[in-house]
Amino acid sequence: MRTSALDLLDAHADDMRYFYASRLSGESGEGVGDVHVHPAEPRQLRVSLGWTF
Repeated sequence: MRTSALDLLDAHADDMRYFYASRLSGESGEGVGDVHVHPAEPRQLRVSLGWTF
């Protein structure tokens, strides 16, 4: 059995941050430049089971 603990201190951080122009429907053709983020993993405990034969 394998266990993993992620984000034990419940940090509110971003895994990635990047700047690019995105365009939603109804916005101008060149888009709107903005910083986009991908949040880090939330606090969690993972358990996995495996077997071999």
